Amino acid sequence: MPVVKLSQYPKYSVPPEIKGQIKSLQQEAAQPRLMHDEGTSALVCTLSIGEHVIAFSEVEFGNDSAQLNCLIVQQKQRNKGLGTILLTHTMKKLASLDHAQLTAHCEPDQFHFFRRLGFTNNGSEEHNVRRFDLLHPCISLTVAHLPSSAHTKGSFDRPVMQLSEDTESYHYSNEHDYLSLHQVMLNQARKRVWLLCDTINNPVLNNELTSQALKRLIKRNPQTEIRILVADDKAGAGYFNPCINLAQKLSSYVEVRTLQKTGVRLNEMITLVDYSASIFRKNRSDYAGFACFHNRLLYERMRSNFDNHWQFAKPSQQLRRLVI
Repeated sequence: MPVVKLSQYPKYSVPPEIKGQIKSLQQEAAQPRLMHDEGTSALVCTLSIGEHVIAFSEVEFGNDSAQLNCLIVQQKQRNKGLGTILLTHTMKKLASLDHAQLTAHCEPDQFHFFRRLGFTNNGSEEHNVRRFDLLHPCISLTVAHLPSSAHTKGSFDRPVMQLSEDTESYHYSNEHDYLSLHQVMLNQARKRVWLLCDTINNPVLNNELTSQALKRLIKRNPQTEIRILVADDKAGAGYFNPCINLAQKLSSYVEVRTLQKTGVRLNEMITLVDYSASIFRKNRSDYAGFACFHNRLLYERMRSNFDNHWQFAKPSQQLRRLVI
């Protein structure tokens, strides 16, 4: 493959010659110009061979969001990994600009391409939809774990951080990575989410993004099983908690229990997603543990531990008072 050059420009600083080539690519792809608001902030990334633009992406920025408006590769240059190189470069640039999430739309035949890079279906689960609404819940985490071949050759062996497909273990040692792994995993959930936390002030529960992920899950699948088990339901009970607030509003979908006072102090925290994914935090004093997106043996061990606590837990009287 000839040497490919990567470039990026603010939307309204694109050189005229580059802008003309981008317009030609849009016409070739039968895709109209997507942006008309001259006051909108945006980023254009391009792939070029010599002086010729062969692919480009356009990302629009909102207040706290980023939207991938389009990603187009020249017809004769497709199926060479250029789309992957361009999208990973775009995501890397967004991560450097501190954008946490990225939304996009795609045709059904494009979904597999986006899914391999960490995007999830953010809309209907129906198979006959004409267009998927996509969400990438944590750009920086995926970019950090993509193999170098994705950036240079546009290829990699397996989908990164995908439920039931990625068998790697991801170790973390700080709160940011702990929460990021939850965002990636919870946004892929389809059938089950079990959370075992020390208090309702735990950063996983006290996080608006967790609440949003559970809300989307319930919307996609009302039969999903969501359990929240809290060791101490008093600490922080007087403050607003987005996840617990959602659980109280949707009590028919989310079951919350609290451990009985047995004198045994709970240190570990467990998150179980669907039937093979899990996140384990060793103790409450620091952030150290691991996440597995597909490991049935580890999952079953943690599920058994969760079940042992759950069967002796009771509905939280303290959290019931928050509803009144």
